[in-house]
Amino acid sequence: MSMVVVSTGNRADVAHPATYAAGVPYAEFARLRREEPVSWVPEAALWRRSGEGRMLSQGPGFWAVTTHDGVVSASRQPEVFSSGRQGAFLADPRTTADLEQARQLLVNMDAPQHARVRKLVTAVFTPGRSGRSARASPRTPGPWSSGRSGKRSATWSPTSRPSCR
Repeated sequence: MSMVVVSTGNRADVAHPATYAAGVPYAEFARLRREEPVSWVPEAALWRRSGEGRMLSQGPGFWAVTTHDGVVSASRQPEVFSSGRQGAFLADPRTTADLEQARQLLVNMDAPQHARVRKLVTAVFTPGRSGRSARASPRTPGPWSSGRSGKRSATWSPTSRPSCR
């Protein structure tokens, strides 16, 4: 099996998905932490598939913030380091409607909205609540079936196998 590492000069291209086929480029991230803890990374041109066929697309780039102190500082400056402005995924939203939908995900929210939503979400995932959910969910998986609404559903808990209905 051959390993693929896309590089720019002597450095692994942390923006290119093919770089990760060989594993996480730990050496490059260590170099970034040491030499450029906050650096602008231009995005590679990537082929995307859609209903319209294949197209070559290149995002604007992103900030690589590679130290804890840098992440803390960046999270306090959403006007500079924004996940909500364009979204935080390699494929940028194509339309305003797509961007608005992407902004509903926690990873694409900036402060203070991110903190408010994170607080609500993490309150549900405490050990006590997880235990109650596990006791309330079925212990054995059921077969896929359609309920009265015609929709299928699945449940999961940390102490049992998935259950599909």
